[in-house]
Amino acid sequence: MKAFVTTDRDTIVDSLQGENLLNIISDELGNTVLVFEGECAHTGDLLTIKPTGEISATIFGNEEALAEDNQPARKADEAAPSVTTLTAAAREYINNMTEDELIEHGHNEFNGKDQMIAALHTIDLLAAHDEEEARAAYFDFLDINLSGMSFEIQG
Repeated sequence: MKAFVTTDRDTIVDSLQGENLLNIISDELGNTVLVFEGECAHTGDLLTIKPTGEISATIFGNEEALAEDNQPARKADEAAPSVTTLTAAAREYINNMTEDELIEHGHNEFNGKDQMIAALHTIDLLAAHDEEEARAAYFDFLDINLSGMSFEIQG
């Protein structure tokens, strides 16, 4: 499966345009998660809306399934990558950030990477106990540390 996470509003609007809403889920933090079915039966997206109005999206698709038109659509609950998959993709993105990118996102070029990697490790530990809380913490992490970025998740 290939996917990417983004907090860029234009990318989210372009990605979700024309998709069918499958489900709406609320969590105890007050976040609302909208699950969309993509134009192709083998893709879907998650849009997280926080009580503050901040949004982030996880856009995903199964490239192998896209090649086979006769495959049944995936269920909405199978669509979302695990929190540890999300944090692994974010960790790879952070490890490849340049000093200029760190500064652009408001981080110290000397220890900004280490601080973000430590935060992702904490989210991974939380995921072992509560996936839903960890997912909320992950999207908070993105909003605070990497707002406006997009990166691919491969699984």
